[in-house]
Amino acid sequence: MSGGLAFFWDLLFPAICIRCGALLDGSPSPRLLPAGWPPETRAFLDTDFFHPLPLDLSIPARILCPPCWFSMIPAPPAFLPEPGGPTGLVSPFYTNDTLLQVVRFMKFSGGKTAVPSLAWWMTQALSAWRGKNNNFFRGEPVVLPVPLHRSRRRERGYNQAALLARVIAERSGIEFAGGALRRIKRTRPQSNLCGGRRLENVRDAFRAADPGVIQGRDVVLVDDLITTGETVRSCVREIRNHSPLSVLALAAGRARELD
Repeated sequence: MSGGLAFFWDLLFPAICIRCGALLDGSPSPRLLPAGWPPETRAFLDTDFFHPLPLDLSIPARILCPPCWFSMIPAPPAFLPEPGGPTGLVSPFYTNDTLLQVVRFMKFSGGKTAVPSLAWWMTQALSAWRGKNNNFFRGEPVVLPVPLHRSRRRERGYNQAALLARVIAERSGIEFAGGALRRIKRTRPQSNLCGGRRLENVRDAFRAADPGVIQGRDVVLVDDLITTGETVRSCVREIRNHSPLSVLALAAGRARELD
């Protein structure tokens, strides 16, 4: 979108923070960053995000004011315990009320404008991981989203994990393979279940549609949130059936404690 079109869009549809309702009017970013936030945060606050539309158009994609961004909690890398060996787990944030509101906006309210900024943070987290783990990507990496069942995708109109994964792949210069995994069971929402029911819900729920994309590759598996980790574990087990070099799980947020 040109500067003039962006101006008229903002005039007709002024951007407001989806968390607190504050007007996102391009005010200067704060001079001091809260403790725990990386220096790259300033670049994030100074970036104008846009969501692409057909015909090479785009609209501004601002969703939170700086104070609401800073109500999130930065998270260090971790490992997801599983019987086949720990899987690297990277997320820029711990899950809290603010991040949950952003993800629900993205998933259930057609809030695709949340994708560019969340993908920015996820790409930064992935880049930091790669910088500290030079031996992790030993081959040619590929980005895979956690898939939705086709019926749920028809209901929602899109897979939010695939939207995030595509932007992350573009920003990282990594191949995106959106159809390499498929969900063969229509599972219940994990948020409605607890304990062993989450494990049973996603057991054998995923199959590799294109194993050749996985074999001998470093796989980055993308989802929006990781709560207990059962969905990611189920995907990782299927991915490891097809001889990847390595698997890394990447999400916007994760629980502080994973089983």
